[in-house]
Amino acid sequence: MINNDQCSVYVVGNVEPESVEKQIREKFALKPFDKHQFQHSTHHLHDEEVDYIVEYDDVDQAKLNMGYRFPTQYGQSGYAAFVVFNMMFGGDPSSVLFNEVREKQSLAYSIHSQIDGKNGYLFVLSGVSSDKYETAKDTIISEFEKIKAGDFTEEKLELAKKVIISHRYESEDRPKSIIEIMHNQILLEQPQSKETFINDIQKVSREDIVSVAEKAFLDTIYVLTKGGDK
Repeated sequence: MINNDQCSVYVVGNVEPESVEKQIREKFALKPFDKHQFQHSTHHLHDEEVDYIVEYDDVDQAKLNMGYRFPTQYGQSGYAAFVVFNMMFGGDPSSVLFNEVREKQSLAYSIHSQIDGKNGYLFVLSGVSSDKYETAKDTIISEFEKIKAGDFTEEKLELAKKVIISHRYESEDRPKSIIEIMHNQILLEQPQSKETFINDIQKVSREDIVSVAEKAFLDTIYVLTKGGDK
């Protein structure tokens, strides 16, 4: 891996950068980083048929995971709307998935969505009762379609933006988050400042959310549930 793969080394803490760099270069034969090898096309082929995978095991609680493909990735047009969409959809306890699927309908023990910004993927991850995963699946799809149709309040939109911006400020206090931001930056032609990121989030409109969601599609549904052939 060290000899053949692209490697990035991040060090966060009270250290001497020159000393750390010297030690790393002495230990490893690092090659120049080529960010173009990590830039993937977001032109996803839309297969009309969703991959539906059901597996069985001796479990008390079913797992329902769903994957959507979006037409954008980190640093591209529409990425800020993608981030805001995710926050509204299932990014935190104020999201529609948490409130509708978990709180109101009691279909899930846990549920949230998260994005893979480098590839344009959104994942819904949930733990549900084995006899309720079909209903939960249908509800998740329905809530996605509502946002895509613009069926959400301005208050929801603004709250999602505030949460994202708050998380961005908080990330400066967490080494793991600092590294994640640094890693994303090297994939861009021009580094994105915190101020630029916040400004892009603040500018996201209802129309931006609808536009990015209209081009997204459900790709895969995965269920692990109780019973069946093991």
